Amino acid sequence: PGVDVTLRKGIPYGAGLGGGSSDAAALLLWLNSCLETPLPLEELEKAAIKVGADVPFFLHGQPRRVTGIGEVLTPAAVDLPGWWLVLVCPPVSVSTPWAYRAYDDLMAEAEKAGGKGLTNPESKDNETLLVMGKYAGTGTTFRITTENVLQIRNDLEPAVVREYPQLETIRQYLLHSGAACARMSGSGSSMFGLFSARHAAEAAAQSPESQYGKVFVLPMNAGM
Repeated sequence: PGVDVTLRKGIPYGAGLGGGSSDAAALLLWLNSCLETPLPLEELEKAAIKVGADVPFFLHGQPRRVTGIGEVLTPAAVDLPGWWLVLVCPPVSVSTPWAYRAYDDLMAEAEKAGGKGLTNPESKDNETLLVMGKYAGTGTTFRITTENVLQIRNDLEPAVVREYPQLETIRQYLLHSGAACARMSGSGSSMFGLFSARHAAEAAAQSPESQYGKVFVLPMNAGM
C-alpha cells in the first residue's frame, strides 16, 4: 500500500502489442524481487501462465518462440539485418477475448464448408514463422531469417478484419508503399509492414498518421 509502481511505456491497450501482458510480467518480476528468497524463473513462469497465456513471454525481455498456450518458450534470434518495421496503431481497440470468439466462429463456418482450421489435426502446418523458422547451431535457438519472414501469417487476422475492414485498408497501404509483407499484430488492431530498406520505411510512415493513427519506424534487429 502506498507504493507507486509505474509500468507502462506508452503501449496502447487493445492493439495486439502485449501492453497489458507486459505490465503483468513487470509487476510479477518486481514482486518477485521483493521476496526474501525470489522464485527461480521457471517457477515464476508457472505463476505467470495463470495470469495470462502470453505473460511468461514478457518475463524474458528477449525474442522467444512461443508454443503450447504460451508456456513453452524457446530462445529465438531475429536475424534480419537491413530490414525495417513500420507499425501503425489505429484508434481502434480490439478485445482479445472477442477476437478469439470471432476466430472460432470463422473456423466453424470454414469447417461446415469443408475448409481447414487450426482445430483440425490435419491443419497444423499453418505456415507461420513458428513452423518455418529454423533451429540454429546446437538446436537450442530458433532463428528467424529473410528466408521465411515473407511468409508471415496471422490466423486471427481474417476474423478481426471482417469486423474492422479499415485494418485491411492499412495493410494494403503498407503493401502499396513497398512493404514486402504486412500483417496484423497479435489480436489487433495494430498493423505492421516489413521493409527491406530504411528509406522506403520512412517514406511509408510519412502520410498515414493523420488518417490511420500513430506510426512508428523501427529497425528489426534493434535490441534483438
